[in-house]
Amino acid sequence: MGEQEIELLHKAAGEIGINLSKQQIDQLISYVNLIEKWNHAYNLTAVRGRQELLTRHILESLAIAPLLSESVVLTWEQAPACQESH
Repeated sequence: MGEQEIELLHKAAGEIGINLSKQQIDQLISYVNLIEKWNHAYNLTAVRGRQELLTRHILESLAIAPLLSESVVLTWEQAPACQESH
């Protein structure tokens, strides 16, 4: 995990009105690490470069967060319960 990635996430999130904690940044970078690791084996995404993973998958996803109401945001733990009810 490079300081440049931490700074990129912190700065870009701040520009869209999101204040990420150190723990949240660490979690996002861990997620990118997993995508990068398993993408080689299972072709999860056409995006190959780490910088592009950060911008296209993380930052673009964060960009819509301010537009979502709290009632729409689900945690990973809540998602299976919602799927069962439909």
